[in-house]
Amino acid sequence: MAIFTTVAECVRYYETCQTAFPILSEIVKPGDFNNWVRKLESCASMDDYFFLENPGLNLLYVSVLTGKGLETQGEAEPYVHCKRLLQKLSLYLHTFPALKANRVFRGKVQNLNQLSLLSTLSELSLAYQLAAGGQQVKFETKFKVGEASAEKDIDLSATDSNGELVHYEVYMPISQLEADGFLDLNQDDAYFEKRTKAKLWEKFGNGEITGLRGQIVLAINTAPFDTFRLKNLLSLTASDAAKLRTLIPPYMDGLLLFDDGFESDNSFKFVRRLMK
Repeated sequence: MAIFTTVAECVRYYETCQTAFPILSEIVKPGDFNNWVRKLESCASMDDYFFLENPGLNLLYVSVLTGKGLETQGEAEPYVHCKRLLQKLSLYLHTFPALKANRVFRGKVQNLNQLSLLSTLSELSLAYQLAAGGQQVKFETKFKVGEASAEKDIDLSATDSNGELVHYEVYMPISQLEADGFLDLNQDDAYFEKRTKAKLWEKFGNGEITGLRGQIVLAINTAPFDTFRLKNLLSLTASDAAKLRTLIPPYMDGLLLFDDGFESDNSFKFVRRLMK
């Protein structure tokens, strides 16, 4: 049985969601929505688009599924989870209202890539926690690496009450647990380290970093990485921490591990700070 049948049905669900979450009107402009509709119209079926061609929790899928849940009073977990994601997005943008007019941010949130929305929510989740702790947070500070002429952006910059400044690049690696019988919590360690090292060197390289005063930290949301999340619950060992510290490039200061899978209103957890 098809979950979605026509484009008109999806549009109606989106409009229902938009009424419940007015923030959508501020970050999704009419032209953006029309582009989405044309994308849907080009698909053989709605379910093919949402579940085969473009799987994942992008903003369009989340909004349409939330709208259906609101209309049908559905209490199934997918409806509840999507609604919670929009509640969190609304909270974060109420905390950082300038982002609603930021074209770079809107592009991230509107992107129909399956990872873009959750990755952006990870950034906002950390930013919200830092702001709740009394820090001043700004987004997208420019910097350069070595002699490269192209500027890059770092996700968050937070200043505490003492004037100490820390810049955070936020990363969300994903790996689903595949266990057949015996579970080895260390089975994905090498893969986690490989992904983390690749992110560090792709973003920060091995040259001197200019344009960023203060500490530079890679913040990793470990929630979507199943075996590492289990380790978090059982507490990371000293050997785990030692291995991750060796990955930090010369001109960076450390790693921050946190866990937020957006499963509840208070889903954010700090795990560990690993500094050189």
